[in-house]
Amino acid sequence: MKQVVAVVDKGTNYVFHILAASGVNFYSDYTEKYSNTLKRKDLDFLRRHKKLLSFQNGNASELVDPIIFFPAYLNLDSQEKIKEYFNLLLDALIKDEMPFIKKYHDYIKRRMLWVPEINSVWFEKIKDKVSLIEKLGKIYIENFHTYEKEVWPKEKERLEKVAKEINKKLRKLNLIECWEKLTGIDFKVSEYQIVLVSAIKNGPNANSLGYDRNVFYSENDIELTIDFISHEVGTHIMFDSVKTFMEKMFLNTNTTMDDKTKKFQRFYKAYECLAQFFNTKILGEELNYNLSNFESEKYLSFYSKLYKSGTKSHDKMLKAAMETLK
Repeated sequence: MKQVVAVVDKGTNYVFHILAASGVNFYSDYTEKYSNTLKRKDLDFLRRHKKLLSFQNGNASELVDPIIFFPAYLNLDSQEKIKEYFNLLLDALIKDEMPFIKKYHDYIKRRMLWVPEINSVWFEKIKDKVSLIEKLGKIYIENFHTYEKEVWPKEKERLEKVAKEINKKLRKLNLIECWEKLTGIDFKVSEYQIVLVSAIKNGPNANSLGYDRNVFYSENDIELTIDFISHEVGTHIMFDSVKTFMEKMFLNTNTTMDDKTKKFQRFYKAYECLAQFFNTKILGEELNYNLSNFESEKYLSFYSKLYKSGTKSHDKMLKAAMETLK
């Protein structure tokens, strides 16, 4: 049986600790509590490069994947693994990409269900930032021991307690099977991991690292968390629609990049709200979250009318929303 499982990973939590402790993309009481676990010079450096390390709603610089998302996906849970990752990454940018690609081949292949392949294009985009990546690598390596000794033991205990509570509820829901039946789409992996992270308060939540791994803030209300986990199962199971849309949009040479960006933002709203609409069919009409920032009231009303009229295919509903709603 395919299952959704909440997990607790030290390496993934460490990546987001680096951001939150420095107040980059996430600023909260976590920042106040743990900023002193990073070296002063490293705090200053991270804050100076805040823009390059920030992300939200699908918008991110070219550094976010190699410095944040892919390392978090890999769960680099020791100083040795972090050092190896950055050494291979720097070597790939300076001389030879193949050792990096061979080392992480299985992870790269699995992530292709969600993001483009890590290849020469991926490396080319960041070749002008070698010195910056080298410095960031040193920050990751040199601050890990303090995190492992002073932060992780405290955070791990709470995270494991929350994971146990969430998993107890998830086992009763069988979310993947429910979404497969509703959409008629096969979920592509046997286990969908919800990586609980304590550092990401007041910042982007439900950060998809790949088709099979998603980062969730650990301290939200449990019922809200369960509802949004189900929402994310929906966004992932319908993801091929996003890829098809993106391919068509970027192959269209008759529109400007500005127009494409605006169109994608509109599509993103329609897509997220469709997942929310279908989630009401999975969990019930009253969900513990809203997507008002995506104009959900407008989209939910539209989808409800479509669904009642007999149009229930996610592709057709998305297409109708894009053609009708502006």
